[in-house]
Amino acid sequence: MSKDKYIRLMLLISSELYKNLMHYDVFDSIEMADISPADLTSKVAKSRRPFLITNEAFYSKIKPNNYDFFQPIDELEHQIEERTSGFNEYTIGIHIRRGDHKKSILKSPLSLFETVVSNEIDINSKVNFYVASDSVRDKQYLSDRFGSHIIADFRETSRHNSQGLQAALIDLYSLSRCCKIYGSYWSSFSRVAADISGIELITLTQL
Repeated sequence: MSKDKYIRLMLLISSELYKNLMHYDVFDSIEMADISPADLTSKVAKSRRPFLITNEAFYSKIKPNNYDFFQPIDELEHQIEERTSGFNEYTIGIHIRRGDHKKSILKSPLSLFETVVSNEIDINSKVNFYVASDSVRDKQYLSDRFGSHIIADFRETSRHNSQGLQAALIDLYSLSRCCKIYGSYWSSFSRVAADISGIELITLTQL
């Protein structure tokens, strides 16, 4: 099965799950690509349990890669500002996708990230790195290896509760404020973080 067909199948299954078993008002991929910001706001406001599910860019037919409509709430924005307070003009984002993502684990091993961090430090001693990952072990390894060049939050994250989802959003927007990102194979998180602010994404993969 091709990657596109696999993604469409997973979205369909997820959409039906959230709609029929969890009773959310689901807005799917087709709507997300076509709907205007004003219409989306109106529909979400009228819904008691909205759930947006898509692998398409929001408003892609209106303005590609437009994330201006989405703004973190004040509490999360404050945490993002705190998280990024140690950034400088050379801060590079590192996104290491782990968890149950077998393709990313196989294609984007930690050794690739270790190599690029080492190379970037050799080029510019002022560089530092914001490391976002669902693996505390990988973040700790890079921190132990490269010391003050690494900025990371070492609390456990989970996509199964609101605290974990908020932590992921803080990571997402913190990555977006770097000068570029080294990301993981087949990770939409890496891509969206780069698209939010239009920065370069370099996906680290091994053959």
